[in-house]
Order: sequence, then structure tokens, then C-alpha cells
Amino acid sequence: MTTDNLNLSGYEELTVSFDFIASSMENNEDFWLQISLDGGSSYTTVATYVSGSSFSNNQNYTSEVLIPGPFTDNTRVRFRCDASGNNDKVYLDDVLITGCVEGGRWGQVIVPSGEANSETTEMIPDVFTMMNVYPNPADDVVNVSFVLQSDATYQWWVTDIQGRIVWNETRTASQGEQKLKLQTSSMQAGTYLMHLISNQGKSSKRFIISR
Repeated sequence: MTTDNLNLSGYEELTVSFDFIASSMENNEDFWLQISLDGGSSYTTVATYVSGSSFSNNQNYTSEVLIPGPFTDNTRVRFRCDASGNNDKVYLDDVLITGCVEGGRWGQVIVPSGEANSETTEMIPDVFTMMNVYPNPADDVVNVSFVLQSDATYQWWVTDIQGRIVWNETRTASQGEQKLKLQTSSMQAGTYLMHLISNQGKSSKRFIISR
């Protein structure tokens, strides 16, 4: 899956989020998220997903990758796989690329064309509202608060800027205000993304661990 040339010269950061399910991938077979700044003549890998360590077959995953700029007026984003070809497959869905322009304002950039059918986009109601991650920057502990609009079983997980999952948990909670605490003393300093997702919607917040 590859985008057309995108004029992203005015953006400081990109976030690529997507869902995926793999089938028949053998251990150590992998796929990559890559970016090109020269119209597709060359690509740089920004995230790698390895079977047996990053993911297992026949399970649904959501990933979000933060890509720092600068970018060009002929930037491309693509997914590539090195599977052996014995019916190995990676199914991608809900691919969304958003960008941060100068001044820190976020907005949708593009829904990739090609293998992704982007003729219609369905907005999913946000079951998680008033999400707050604090302190930010953090040191040994990160607090998360949000309001759950209805009873739900949800996943709560953290990824680094390359999309690797560094912590995850599943919870069931009743409608109303929720407060969570994450011990981060074992995590390296850097930028991370906190994710909440249920079958009713999802929300993400970026935070920094600084020591």
C-alpha cells in the first residue's frame, strides 16, 4: 500500500495510525511502515512489526507511529512486507495520516488511496471524553483521567514513537469518570503515546518521560 505524492512541506510531524491482522506469518517475518521524501525514489523505515515478538497471527492490533519532520512537497508513505509468500498476509484497515503544522495545530492530511478504500469515512463516536495525561513531562508515574460515556471493556496501552507496544492492559469499567495510574520508572526517557480503545471508539494522547 503506497500513497501518491503528498505536499507535506508545511508539517512538523506526522502520525500514522492503523489497525492490522496478520495471517500465516512465520516467526521473524515482518512488515514495515516507510516514508519517502523524494517521490518514491528511496524510502526510510520508520516502524517494524515482527511476527512472534511484535504481533501474533489472527489477532487484531492498533498501532500509531509518530514521524518527525521536516517533510517535502513529494512525500510518500507506504507499507511493505517480506513474508515468504506461502499465503502470508497482513490486512490493514482504518489507515489515517494526521499532521501537525507549524504552530502546533493538528489536522487530517490524507486517507491513503490504492489498496485502501477511502471513498467513504465513517466517524466513530468518541466513548472516551475529557482524556488527560499528567504530569507531562513525567518521571516515574503517569496519571490518566477520562470520562467513559457508557459501560465498556477497553484496552489501555502505550506505544513508543516507532509504534512498538511497551505496555498494555484490558479493563472493564462502568460509565463515568475514570482514573488510572501507570508506573513509568522502567521506561526510557522519550516520547510516547497513550491509547484507549473499545468497540465504541478510541482516543490517544502524547506524553513525554523526562529524567
